[in-house]
Amino acid sequence: MNPRQRRKKILILVALLLALLLIAAGLWYFLARRSLPVPQVPPDRGINCPTYLYSITGSGGSALLRPLGVAVSRDNLVYVTDSAHSRVEVFTSAGQFRFSFNKAGGTTLLLPVYIMQAPDGNIYVGDRGRKEVFVFTPEGKFVKKLPGPKKPESKAAFKWAPLAMTFDAKGNLYITDILLQHRVLSYTREDKLRFQFGRKGESPNSKAPDTAERFWFPNGITLDNRGNIWVADSNNRRLQVYDRDGKFGRIFVTGGLPRGIKFYDVGLLMIVDTLGHDVGVWDKKGNNLCYFGERGTDIGQFQYPNDISIGPDKKIYVTDVYNNRVQVWAFAPQIPKPIAKYLPPPWCCLIPLLLLPLLLLLRKKKYLATDDFLELVVDNERLDLLEGKRIIVMEETYARFRHVEQDDLNMAEILETEEWDEADVREYMDQYQVDEYEARILSMTHRKKYLLTEDPDLRRIATALGVETLNYDEFVARFEEHEEEEQ
Repeated sequence: MNPRQRRKKILILVALLLALLLIAAGLWYFLARRSLPVPQVPPDRGINCPTYLYSITGSGGSALLRPLGVAVSRDNLVYVTDSAHSRVEVFTSAGQFRFSFNKAGGTTLLLPVYIMQAPDGNIYVGDRGRKEVFVFTPEGKFVKKLPGPKKPESKAAFKWAPLAMTFDAKGNLYITDILLQHRVLSYTREDKLRFQFGRKGESPNSKAPDTAERFWFPNGITLDNRGNIWVADSNNRRLQVYDRDGKFGRIFVTGGLPRGIKFYDVGLLMIVDTLGHDVGVWDKKGNNLCYFGERGTDIGQFQYPNDISIGPDKKIYVTDVYNNRVQVWAFAPQIPKPIAKYLPPPWCCLIPLLLLPLLLLLRKKKYLATDDFLELVVDNERLDLLEGKRIIVMEETYARFRHVEQDDLNMAEILETEEWDEADVREYMDQYQVDEYEARILSMTHRKKYLLTEDPDLRRIATALGVETLNYDEFVARFEEHEEEEQ
């Protein structure tokens, strides 16, 4: 095979390999996530809702059991509080288990609930069983225990039951407490109490303004782009909004039992309703845009969801507590209507796959030519019969004929070489009592090529192997007849 042909063949093989790899990767991605590998974007208001992609469950010793909290780190690792196993499990965003941890200094986690990553990268875990907040490195190494609020007249700390947490850009911590007082506390990066607000109080009428600043088991907490503090006043079936200094702003009635809350972007708020077994998408004015999920055990269904996190990849992670998993959702890509109008239906994407076998069938046939056949071609000055066809020859045959030229045709550009199978060569030499050269020819014809030869013995054996053979006269007759039919 000449260098030009070799380079051409390598390029074709590389292109085919890349195409197959892309197809395989796309199919794997779709089967694993039930979505195409395209960027996820938020919808136009009220038009569509997130769609289910896949679930993170763990397996074997890492299988999740009653996961309550979830936090996706800046490097796209998924931290999950496994309440039944009293540990934190860490997964890749695709759901592959990485590691777990539960050692908190001289003790261990007991009932980890909510979890959050601070701006400095450390992981904060609220343990309802221990009534503590423990701080870990991203690798799960214990750093410290957060001190509780202190009595005004002494340095002794109150008992508290910290629950949900969030941070602002400066590293200030905001955390809900549901023990003696149902309230919100804010700490500096140095663990000093900045302020607190709220008190324990059940409010049958969620909208009543005189019930403001009364909380009944506040679970979720998050900040908007202006630093306002949004608190899920869970058992009062509402959210309460405060400014960055803890001053009451307004009541945001949701109904249900709101738990985890997160802003998807500036204007979209996602609220997990544990009793509604769904997640609502709201605007900041209090208008519901849509819900996703429903009660059940199938994919895309929830059994008492609790917490929510938004990853750097804009995927939505929701703890599905009694289905023992974290469900991953995303907004479907939005195509502008003027463009979408002219796009073909999705099933058209399968056409290239369906055409691939046809293209393989229509590829050029291979002809294995021996010296005696090529001698007749050259002697009769019919090199034109070989033009546009793949003519395979032995290395020594190529060396012999490569310099032959007729008109504008060059034999070096027509002929190609291929390797033979040494095991086949030895087998054919023993089975058909032929010499090594003939056995090499048979080894190459065994790959279902046409054999062009004048040797009757080779033709007989090749025919027995299921290979069609042609001598010079038959080759000329066939292709001249083909040319006449085309004319």
